[in-house]
Amino acid sequence: MLLGNVAYADALGWDAQGGTKVLVLDRQTLEIVSEGETESWFQWHYGNGCELDDGNVRLDFVRFNDFAQTNEYLREVPTGVVKTSTDGQLWQAILNPQTAKIVELTNVLSRSGEFPVINPQRTGQPWRYTYMALQRPAEILGSQWFGEIARIDYHTGDVTTAKLREHQYPVEPLYIPHPDDGDRGWIITVVYDGDRHGSEVWLWDADRLQEEPICRLALPQVIPFSFHGTWRPA
Repeated sequence: MLLGNVAYADALGWDAQGGTKVLVLDRQTLEIVSEGETESWFQWHYGNGCELDDGNVRLDFVRFNDFAQTNEYLREVPTGVVKTSTDGQLWQAILNPQTAKIVELTNVLSRSGEFPVINPQRTGQPWRYTYMALQRPAEILGSQWFGEIARIDYHTGDVTTAKLREHQYPVEPLYIPHPDDGDRGWIITVVYDGDRHGSEVWLWDADRLQEEPICRLALPQVIPFSFHGTWRPA
C-alpha cells in the first residue's frame, strides 16, 4: 500500500478466528492503559461513548460479522450494481477500562443499517437517543442503499422510523441541536429520488421522525451518495 501498488481496502486482511483486540488509551497522553480481546467483529462507526457511575464505559457502534463482506459492499455501491449483502447492526458494549474486558455486549437493533449519530451536545456524556440510516425491511440485504432514518430510544427500547418511498434513498443523518433547548433538535439528510433523478434536503423534528419532514428543499443538481458530513451554524 505504501508503494501505491494496491488500494487501502485491498491491503487489509480478515481473520475471523483472530478475535477483536480492545485497546484503552489515556486520551491526554495516548499511552495504553489496558489491552484485552473479545469475539470477532468489525466496525466502521461508533455512535457515542461515556463513563458510567461504576467506572465502566458504555458505547454503541454498528457491528459487522465479516469485514470482507462490508468492504466488498462498499466497493460495489459506486458502480450502481450491488450484489453483496451486508449485516451491519447496532450494538451496545459495556467495557471495563481498567482491564479492557467487555462486561456486556447487546444487539440493540437487528436491522441492517449504518452511520449512528447523536446530539453532538451529548458527545462523551450519557445519552438517550441514537439515530441511524436503515435498509428497508422488505429488501434483500445489500440490494439497495438505505431507505429509512431511525431513532433508537435506549430508555424505552422504542424505534421510530422515517420511511421513505421506494426509490428514495437518504445518506447519513445529521443532528442539528436547537440553539435554545438542549433536548430538542432536527435531523437533516440529503435524499436522492431515483424516479425523478433529483436530490433534496429533508429536515425532520428529531422527536417526530414518523411524521412528514417539516422542510424539503430541492437541489439544482443530483448529489451523489456520500458517507459523512457535519452541521455548522452560520
